[in-house]
This record gives sequence, structure tokens and C-alpha cells, in this order.
Amino acid sequence: MHSLRLSITNNYLIMAGISILILLGFWQLISLFYPENLLPSPVTISRVILNLIFERDAAYHIYVSLYRITVSFTWSMLSGILIGIVMGVNKVAEGLMRTWVVVGLTIPSLGWALLSLLWFGLGDHAAIIATTLTVTPFTIGNIWEGVKSVDRDLVEMAKVFKIKRFKIIYEIYIQSLLPFVFASSRMAFSLAWKILVIVEMFGLGNGVGYMLNYSYGNFRIDWLMGWLILFIFVMLFIEYLAFYPAAHYLFRWRKEQIL
Repeated sequence: MHSLRLSITNNYLIMAGISILILLGFWQLISLFYPENLLPSPVTISRVILNLIFERDAAYHIYVSLYRITVSFTWSMLSGILIGIVMGVNKVAEGLMRTWVVVGLTIPSLGWALLSLLWFGLGDHAAIIATTLTVTPFTIGNIWEGVKSVDRDLVEMAKVFKIKRFKIIYEIYIQSLLPFVFASSRMAFSLAWKILVIVEMFGLGNGVGYMLNYSYGNFRIDWLMGWLILFIFVMLFIEYLAFYPAAHYLFRWRKEQIL
């Protein structure tokens, strides 16, 4: 089993590396037909990224954005899991909240961004609240569907055999919800970054979104692409440092890991 896991991991990393090389080669080829100020080459962007890291306070702006993402992600996951479970087990709660979950899903992230900036001013609170309000409905929907998918016959059978309530919750409900919680967390984290950038671009004076807007305002597409790629590297680092090991541990009973 251990060798199978290593094989799956190695194959995944090899395929990921090949796809990156193909993309870089295609990018380099296309950049030959466009001026440098319109489509910089990968070599140019590499130099820009190094310049951003060592000369333009990249660590500070990335830290600020990650702080906002982490706080909003935590709030959206906690509230989403709680509300989703309540809706899944209680028909009255489901009837009361269902419409509002749909409303939350339909409101564009730009709307929440503008409202939060008007309500809470130009600061962390606006960014965190706008991101949380946008992400939470998606988390609620996933957890809600997860609770509804729990095998009721299995629960009834456990009750017939007088299995302790705590064991039913842990062995049936929690184990059944884990894939939904994990999928929600991955989606929420990536979605939070996309929304946060919008808020930072519109009304904040620091963070990756602010630097993207600053680069755009100075007509520096190389800076803009550099900031995008730099933060993508950070998000990939978090993916492989946190989500990927968590998937291996939580779903180690499966023959194949969720990647």
C-alpha cells in the first residue's frame, strides 16, 4: 500500500512538472511574436519576481493578504459547517434558511466588496467581511448536501443495535461528512483569495490586490504578471504543505488518495 501511494504521488508530480514545462515553452514561443511590454517572456518575469521579493516588500503584502484570507476562511468554514449541519438535520431550519443561502449564492462578490467598503471603511474589516459573506453560502451548500447524503438506514441500524450516540456521530456522521468538509475547505480557500483581491484593488492600501492595481495603474504588465505568479506559488505551497498532507491522512483508508 505504501509503495502504491508513493507511485501515485510520484506520477502526479511528474505529470505536473511536464505540464508546467509545456506551458513555459508555449509561453516563451508566443512571447517572441509580441513586444516585451505586452507579453513578457518567462525569463523576464523570473527577474521581475526576484526583484519583487528582494526590493518591493513582497513578503509584507503577501503576509497581509494571507492574514485576511485565513481569518475570512476560518469564519466561513465555522459558520458554514454549523449552519449546513443544522439545515441538514432540521427541516424547519432548512425551510427558513434555504432561500437566504440561494440569495447569498446569487449576490456577486463585487457587490459585497463595494458594500463592505462603504459600511466598514478602508480597512481589514471590510476585506474580511466581504470575503466571508461571499464564501460562506458555498460552504453551507456543500455541508448541507453532505448531511443529507448520510445513509439513514445505517443510522437506524446503529440505533437498533444500541450503539452509543457519540459513536454514531463520530463513525457515521463525521466520517460521511469529511469528504464534503475537505472539498469545501479547498474551494473556500481558493475562492477567498479571488474575492479578497477585488476588495484590495478597490479600497485598500496594501496586500496583493493593491499591488496588482498599482501595477495596472503604472502600465507595468511585467509587475502585474509577477505578482500574480508569485501569489500562485504561495497558494501552491499552501496546497502541498497543508491540504495535500491532510488529504493523505484523512483519506488514508482509500486505495487512491484525493489529490
